[in-house]
Amino acid sequence: MQVAPDVKLLLFSASGFDGRLRAAARASRDVELVDLDRLYTGE
Repeated sequence: MQVAPDVKLLLFSASGFDGRLRAAARASRDVELVDLDRLYTGE
């Protein structure tokens, strides 16, 4: 199966993300972390 190049994995959290996950997401172009602040105020 071929995946479109602009597909992203969105991870949502009400309590935030740990530092290791944040570092992994920064290193990956296809992962986005969405916490409550980002959800309600944007980026």
